[in-house]
Parts: sequence; structure tokens; C-alpha cells
Amino acid sequence: MKKTELLKEIEQFKEKTMPQTEVKELIALYPYFTLAQLVQATKESKHTFNLHALFPDRSYLKTLLSTNEDRQSTKLIDENLKKSSFQTEEKDKLNETSVESKELMYHSDTENVSIDELIEKFNTSYPKISICIEQSEEDEVYEDLCKTSVSEKMNIISETLAKVYVNQRAYDKAIKIYRALIVKYPEKNSIFANLIEELKEKKNSQKI
Repeated sequence: MKKTELLKEIEQFKEKTMPQTEVKELIALYPYFTLAQLVQATKESKHTFNLHALFPDRSYLKTLLSTNEDRQSTKLIDENLKKSSFQTEEKDKLNETSVESKELMYHSDTENVSIDELIEKFNTSYPKISICIEQSEEDEVYEDLCKTSVSEKMNIISETLAKVYVNQRAYDKAIKIYRALIVKYPEKNSIFANLIEELKEKKNSQKI
């Protein structure tokens, strides 16, 4: 509001009847405007005069007028306090849950570490258990028989198999394989022929 407008308002203030809300706004803009404060006081006095008819007990009316605004302010304060307390409780709950989750993670990590350490200690302190089973002669014979039966069924012919028969002193079977190898590998004819002669000599020596 400009100065000229303010002066006009002052000149017309007595003639003009302003609503109470406009008077309060004017006092808020100009707190040292005495004339507006006087008009506000007269309006409030009229309001209290009308209340006298409703409330003959002046002491009760005084407490009602003095505590009405206080009650509203206390209600607002209580509501704000409740909101702030609720927010703080929620924050505390969130903090507690975060702390509990961190503690659980810490405990789980420590448990995992302890288990790993126990496994390492067990592996280092206790020697490995090795099971040694001695193979008996019967098992060896059984394995040899299995090898021979499988090879015969599959018609496998090789120098290795011939040597196996020689070790088992099955000279006839070894000679038979060497003869088959002569047909299969003619370039080694002389080698296999010499081996056959040696086996025949061993066979004859057993008979003597």
C-alpha cells in the first residue's frame, strides 16, 4: 500500500465500516497503526458485549475468552508433538532394524569363519586315511581269467596279450597269437617267429 492510499484510508476510516478480517490484515501490515488497533478493540468490545447476554457469569466469560485461543494453540502444539514423536519412533525402529541386521550379518560371518577354521585345523592336524587292500593271488588269477575270456570273445590280437599269456605260462595261447600277428604284421615276421621258437622250447622244458 502506498502512502497516498494509507492517508485516504485514515481520512475515510471513521466513515467506512471495514470488516474485522480486513482490520486484522491492516494491523498485520502496519503493526503501529494505532487507529486500526482502536477500531479492532471497539469491534472486540462489541463482540464481548453481545457475549454478556449469553454468559451472565463474567468470570466464566473471562476464562472462555482468554483460553479460547490458548486451547487452539495448545491443540496445534500437541498435534505437532505427536507427529514429531511418531516420526522419531519410526526413525528409532528403522535404526534398530538396521542395527539388528548388521549384527546378524556379523554373527553369520563369524560363524562361517569359525567353521572354515575348524575344517582347516582338522585337515592339518589329522592325517589322511589311506585304505590299502592287498591283492591276493586268487584275485590276480580271477583278473587274468577275465582278461583272457574277454579278449578271446572279442578276438583281440596284440603283443601285450601274448606277453600276458607268457607270464601266465599259457604258451599255446601265446604261440597262437604270435602266429596271428605274423599274418597281420608281415614286416615283423622274423621277430614273431623267434618268439614262437622260444615259447616252444619253454613248453618242452616244462614237460621234461
